[in-house]
Amino acid sequence: MTSSALRREPVQGRSRARVAAIVAAAERLVVAEGVDALTMRRLATQAGVPIGSVYQFFADREAVIGHLVAQHGLGQRRLLEDMAPLSGTRPFLDLVEELFDRQCARLRASPAYVAIWVARALPVEEQQRDDDDVEVLAAMLAELVATETGSDPSVAVLTGCRVAVQAADALLHLAFRLDPDGDPDTLAEATTMLRRYLEHVAAEASQTAR
Repeated sequence: MTSSALRREPVQGRSRARVAAIVAAAERLVVAEGVDALTMRRLATQAGVPIGSVYQFFADREAVIGHLVAQHGLGQRRLLEDMAPLSGTRPFLDLVEELFDRQCARLRASPAYVAIWVARALPVEEQQRDDDDVEVLAAMLAELVATETGSDPSVAVLTGCRVAVQAADALLHLAFRLDPDGDPDTLAEATTMLRRYLEHVAAEASQTAR
């Protein structure tokens, strides 16, 4: 449950249970009514705890939102770590599609994060972490392209992969804004776009490597 958004880490079982109840109530509120519905007073009521207990662990509503987003971010970094060793094990476009599918699955499993994300209400610190993850993902794709084509992950390849990731991120945002589970037609088009554009990036890298 560790998060920089917490004022202090719960140690006793009772404290951990209260934090869990607060976080669960925050998730319910955000998913059912949107980010604007999340106030400290409503949160205390929904969690069934005194409002002082909410402030004991969270300084304000932004800290609560930050905590929800941070939990999703931890999973994002684990996903990237899990995908990294797969480079070279099968065609890179299949790996890219698998990564995209896993990303969609993670979003479906994090409805509170999706509600915050599509409302463009990420706290500044968490938005920076999200941007950093995009850079890590672009670098991973560049390595996949390099492995596939026997080339070096050049600046041009990295730029192409960064464009692909940013475009895919925008389409994911659209898909989950249209449908909390991700609009299927938009996701299908996003997958097609990714494959075709990265085919172009790989073809350019192959030409350069000759």
